[in-house]
Amino acid sequence: MKLKLKKTFIFIFSSISVISLALLFGCGKADEERLNESICVLTKDECTRIFSRGAKLPASFSDTFSNSEPEQKSVQITLYQGEDSRAESNRLIGRFEMPIKQVRQAGEARIQVTIVIDQSKKLTIVAKDSESGEQKEILGGIVN
Repeated sequence: MKLKLKKTFIFIFSSISVISLALLFGCGKADEERLNESICVLTKDECTRIFSRGAKLPASFSDTFSNSEPEQKSVQITLYQGEDSRAESNRLIGRFEMPIKQVRQAGEARIQVTIVIDQSKKLTIVAKDSESGEQKEILGGIVN
């Protein structure tokens, strides 16, 4: 007895394959927002990636930053968007500055920073001085 495959079966199999490939290569649901490029923060002389290209939104990142020099008056967080580890090769998103109220030695100031990108790709940065409890929030622009 010879078995025949129906065209409808082949069509269904092909559709499943396309869906499987789409999921495999990161093409999620149509209503899922994703980042078009990575977001990085400037640390010393290089960009450190905090959100990868294709990350699902909303997304958040938290870390503690400190002063790199004694008697530094503020901690600056500089964000870039792009794929290169060199800041100058990426697009500047913005700079956020958190003042340090008390004079401290290098590495003593502890600023807890949370960066959030919502579903509509709006950026929010919240920084809190661990010692004084002072908090500052910036509602930033839109990222790609």
